[in-house]
Amino acid sequence: ELDNKVYYTVKKEGVFILDSTKSQEKNVLPGLIDFQEKNKSIEYLQFTMGQFKDKIYVGTDNGLYTIENNKLVSFSDDFTAPRLKIHRIYNQKDSKLWIVQIKNNDTPEETYEIGYIDFFNEQDFNYTSAPFKTVSKEVIQTINVDTKDRVWFGGITEIYVYNPETTNDYLDN
Repeated sequence: ELDNKVYYTVKKEGVFILDSTKSQEKNVLPGLIDFQEKNKSIEYLQFTMGQFKDKIYVGTDNGLYTIENNKLVSFSDDFTAPRLKIHRIYNQKDSKLWIVQIKNNDTPEETYEIGYIDFFNEQDFNYTSAPFKTVSKEVIQTINVDTKDRVWFGGITEIYVYNPETTNDYLDN
């Protein structure tokens, strides 16, 4: 929920908004959130969402978007491409936005990548994925942070942990 609006997704349909200030009969805002520049030749089947620093981020089968003025707007050229599926989004206490990507989705060249985005301001960000190459050998289904700020990644076959307090970049599994 953000600004009395609840954002939700429907598979193969898109992103919708409920206005939590209105009665149940009148709380669905008219229409589906549409793309600012929708490519009609690209199909969008699955959506994942996360709130980060007072913005809603939407992962699709073709990249990462934000919601601005009830439109899905491309986050950046680096994160928007055909067959770039954003599989999971996780907000780590508004300090890091974790992203699980499936590149070349549904092709023999399909690969996985996990990383996080640090924001310096509204426009400038840094994406870090190199320390997580071990985790990226499989698709990550869940991300959680424990009370010691260690980040846990649940894959299909293994569980990984990242301790940001270590002096070198590595992962234990």
